[in-house]
Amino acid sequence: MRWPDFFIVGAPKAGTTSLYHYLKEHPDVFMPAEKEPNFFSSEELDQQKLYYNATRHRDTDGYLQLFNAAQEQQKIGEASVSYLYYPTVPAKIKAAAPDARILISLRDPVLRAQSHFEMDERLGYVKTDLKTIVDHPEQFPLFYQQYVRLGLYYEQVTRYLETFGSSRVKIILDEDLHNNQEDTLEAVFDFLGVNPTFEPTPGAHNQHRSPKNGALKSLYEHKKLREALKKSLPKKWQKRILDAGFPAGDREPMADHVATKLRSIFHKDIIALAEVTGMNLNAWLP
Repeated sequence: MRWPDFFIVGAPKAGTTSLYHYLKEHPDVFMPAEKEPNFFSSEELDQQKLYYNATRHRDTDGYLQLFNAAQEQQKIGEASVSYLYYPTVPAKIKAAAPDARILISLRDPVLRAQSHFEMDERLGYVKTDLKTIVDHPEQFPLFYQQYVRLGLYYEQVTRYLETFGSSRVKIILDEDLHNNQEDTLEAVFDFLGVNPTFEPTPGAHNQHRSPKNGALKSLYEHKKLREALKKSLPKKWQKRILDAGFPAGDREPMADHVATKLRSIFHKDIIALAEVTGMNLNAWLP
């Protein structure tokens, strides 16, 4: 059994799903069918009791079996967004796979916060508006963590740079993955040591969707109903229902006062991140 050769540890709602699918198509890469094993963060997720109830592989043998179908010449990877936030994870990965490469995908933290909040609202996890959560973090610590703290990237990224070294860490921006997909993926493939000229099927993954009406929104908020439909319906029918009832499209703009508050929270962190990475992040600043 082999440990992964690389890990996608990008922030939630920052392009990790698209990156996972593009890499999964590459003939030189093996990605397991299960996108987020959460093996190296299972203890933290258990302790926090996050409301998502995400899959967690706690057993080493069971985790490594996810990669049994990989061919010898393929690079093995996995993508768990929880790996970026929790401080102990980089050292755990380093101990198990010291030569691993790390892919970190990031997104404008204000847009990421909005996208994450809207996903949780659509799934029925949060009933409070974003402004109240941002203004009162002490009352909503888990929600504040998910929408705000996860977007404070500087310390999260620095931990990986210090643990693995800059030559084994590649940071990509969600906007580059969407607006300059060909060049961005070529750089990712080259970083991983696989054929950089491969062109995966174009298209967006995990797009923003809004319910057509309130009745559909109420139905979709029921987790047991969603899970039952996933188990009973073929994927093509799941997609047809999703496309019909929850069409992809542009999201509503964030209220100015909320955006201004979030920009002020993230401002110093963005500047520090730009300094440590050498990246131009001016588009994220107010």
